[in-house]
This record gives sequence, C-alpha cells and structure tokens, in this order.
Amino acid sequence: MSNKSAKRNKARRNKEKRDRDELRAANEYEDTASATSTPGAGPSSASGINYLTEEPCLFEVRSVPGKGLGLVATADIPKGTRMLKEAPLLVVKLGKPVQIEAAVSAAIQSFGPWKKKALLGLYNCHRDTKYKLHGIFVTNALPRGEGAGAVFEFISRINHSCRPNSHICWNDNLGMETVHAIRTISSGEEITINYGHTGVSEERQAWLKKRFKFDCACEVCGLGQRQLRASDSTRRRIRDLTDALHRSLSVPHIPVNIDTIRQNYLDVQELIKGEFGPDCAMRAEIYELAYDIAVLEGRQFHAERQAQAAYDIRVVAQGYDHPDAEEILKTMCDPVSDPCFGVCAPKPRNGRDQ
Repeated sequence: MSNKSAKRNKARRNKEKRDRDELRAANEYEDTASATSTPGAGPSSASGINYLTEEPCLFEVRSVPGKGLGLVATADIPKGTRMLKEAPLLVVKLGKPVQIEAAVSAAIQSFGPWKKKALLGLYNCHRDTKYKLHGIFVTNALPRGEGAGAVFEFISRINHSCRPNSHICWNDNLGMETVHAIRTISSGEEITINYGHTGVSEERQAWLKKRFKFDCACEVCGLGQRQLRASDSTRRRIRDLTDALHRSLSVPHIPVNIDTIRQNYLDVQELIKGEFGPDCAMRAEIYELAYDIAVLEGRQFHAERQAQAAYDIRVVAQGYDHPDAEEILKTMCDPVSDPCFGVCAPKPRNGRDQ
C-alpha cells in the first residue's frame, strides 16, 4: 500500500477515534480546563428566519413526547440539505467538574443577555450535582479539537437516535458545526443525530444511560427481541469487517489475499446500507477503503467509481465545502499515479478495467 493511502487511512481513523474518545472523556475529567467564547451573530429565532444563514428556517424547537425539547422539521427537507450551520456558544477544555464549572462561569461573564439565556436554558441531565454549569456543559457538549467540547444553541438540542436522519460534523473551512439531512425528512418529523455510539444495543444503552441519563427508545432500540438481536448481529459484523479492512490496508506490506479484502468490502457496504441507510458517512469511509483496494488491483475505472461514490456521500452528509470532500478530489482523482497501482493485479492491466 502506498504511503499516501496509508497516511490518509491512518489520519481518518485517528480523527474518528479522537472524536469518540473526546465525547467519552467528558465524564472522566482528566485534563485541565480553560474556556473561550465565540461571539454570536445576535438574537436567535427557533423558527421563521435562521439568523445563522439568513435563510428560511427548516426547523423549530418544540416539545417532543418523552424527550423534552428537540428540533422538528417545519417543511419537507430533501436529502443532502444543510439544515443548520452554527458557531459554538463556547468551547471549553475538558477537566474535572470544578474546573469546567469555573471555566464556563468565567466565559459567560462576557456574554450578552440573549447568549447567556441560550446557554443556561439548555438541558442539564446532571442536576443531582452541585456544579450546574458543568452539568449543562457535559450534557450538551460535542467534540471540538483536542480534549475540548463545544456547546451550541440549536445543535445541542438535537436528540439522539441509533438510526438518525441527520449527520453532524465540524467544518474547519467554515469554523462551524453543520447538520445535514442524510435522508428525506418529512415536515413534522424530529431531526435526530447519533450521540457517538453505534455498537450493539446493550453497550450503547449502558453508555447513553451513563453519559446522558436516559433510556433510548428510538426505532432501533424499540424493536422486538428477535429484530433487535438481528440488528445487534449486523452491527457486530460491521464492526468486525471494518476493523479487518483497516488492518489489511494499513500494514506496510502488500495484502496477501486481495479476494478476501474485496469480499469483506462488499459485505460491509451492504450491511451498513441496510442498518444505517445508504447515505450515512460511515459508507463514505468504506468507499474510500474500496478505492485503495481497486488501486492495488490496478482497476482504474473501479477506483474512480469508488472515489465518486465516497465523494457523493461526503457531499450529502457533510457538504461539498467540507475538508473530507475536498480531500477526495485532491487525492483520488488520478488512481494510476498511485505508486501501488496494480501491485496486486492478477494479470497485467493496460489502463482502464472493464
């Protein structure tokens, strides 16, 4: 495998692991704390005009049965729509409860009335502790950089689903968190995201209970026992196949069984599509791995198809202006130039495969 492909895969895995670890670290309190605030654009509106984009707002903050407040679509939202882009109310480095409490308290001293109200009005699932600001922060924070969390006025109100209809991610080019519809969302439907755990039901329920103090009753967790066991089996298989693909394509030597790698790729793509939907960002990662497989096999046309499929999903889930989408255009536009092109081909190739 080429150094270029190996570095790309390693960077992608490291980023994904870092994001997961940062969310979980919020309850471990191991780092020191400090805070910075990001000025808002002005008073917010939960409906009507989105002050962040000056475009008609596609959602409103509304009471959701069994969940408290959430974001609900006010119109039919096509797949790929960027429903929201939002700068954080504040960013705080993770630390002990007393450190986060002090950091948030110091930050809000410079807040205007509307911004302070927006922060203090967010839900606090840790009300049994004496540190109110810490509770609000760890309830609502999303990963932001190395060992830090960001809190948002609207995005922090989006509720969880184990099979969400939306994808959130930080866009370095914009300096904002974005929310994209990864399938069509009907008017009146709640907008949902995944809080950071895609494992089997027992594991994610325990994690959500510890981290956010609720028992998930989403469409997946509410399945009957037989269907839930099938879902868990699928998710275990996805995890195992994805790990195998990463191991096979990240080692410095050439994989010895390209047929097995190719079959693993085909299997996991179908499993992810069935369990999470055709346009979840997880599938883009697998298409990028498939690109590397096609390069090793010397299949130019197939490599280009995988790169295009990965790009299409990145655009749906993250936007054409996201660094991940731009990276595909930058590094995957010419597979033949990759030093590992064709090194695992069963026979000489003369360019494009059929």
